[in-house]
Amino acid sequence: MAKKFSLVEKYVRSRGMSSDDGKSKTDLILSQDITSIYDVPEEGKELVDLVNVIEHTGTGGTYETVGFYDEHLSELESEDFRDSKSVELRKKQIKTKFEHKTFSGRIPLSSEQVDDGEYNISDFLSNKITRLCRKTRNIEIGKILKEAPEKNVSNFDELKDTINDLNPERHNTIVLSQSLFKFLDKEKSSDGNYILKINKKERFSENLYVDDVIVVSDEVLGVKGDKVAFVGDLYNFATLFERNKNSLRWVSESVIYGMSLMLYTRFVVKKIETDCAFFIKWN
Repeated sequence: MAKKFSLVEKYVRSRGMSSDDGKSKTDLILSQDITSIYDVPEEGKELVDLVNVIEHTGTGGTYETVGFYDEHLSELESEDFRDSKSVELRKKQIKTKFEHKTFSGRIPLSSEQVDDGEYNISDFLSNKITRLCRKTRNIEIGKILKEAPEKNVSNFDELKDTINDLNPERHNTIVLSQSLFKFLDKEKSSDGNYILKINKKERFSENLYVDDVIVVSDEVLGVKGDKVAFVGDLYNFATLFERNKNSLRWVSESVIYGMSLMLYTRFVVKKIETDCAFFIKWN
């Protein structure tokens, strides 16, 4: 790990110059152990920790799977294994085409951080890169969650009814916008007790039949002030195709020595199953 971190540090401090001739500019491909994107942070799970993640090294492809209800082995009427093919054909087949997208952004670095050999630039970059990659993926997942079938609700009982309509065998998650959470958090029953009971540390609810509860900023699921939520099987609803080709590149023309350190990450999020979730709008 220390050796790989030193490669990052060497690249940054040399401002991307090749070690061969000291003149030509190069990119640095980041290995997974430097960018720990899929290690759950101490503060708890995020959207990126609950969707299906598939590694794919090409630029795109086709993903094939079967629906949740058909995800089981079938009994054969005979030992003729040709029967197994006909049985599989009767199952609901889901095919999704995908093409990786590229996202980029500047990593702010001061001249002191770049030049000072005593500054722990490796840990700084590891944390910054991981956070940027995770947040970008969370935002893109949020865009896909808005594609779930819409359902309008106007009270807590209707919210519970919507949740209870989901298949209880699935791992169901409710993702609340901050505005909806703030509204529900103040709702009281006729006896004056707060209705919504959520354990923030453990990310679960005592009175909603879901496996995970996540609260996100309004902008992840809509715009400021939107009282909305996604509820359903996140893992089967959305799949993140991860290219595992994050990279750093020094780019000219910036306020820092005329150069900026840019981060590039490549992935795409696609909707897979459509009958396992709802996008709730509070009226």
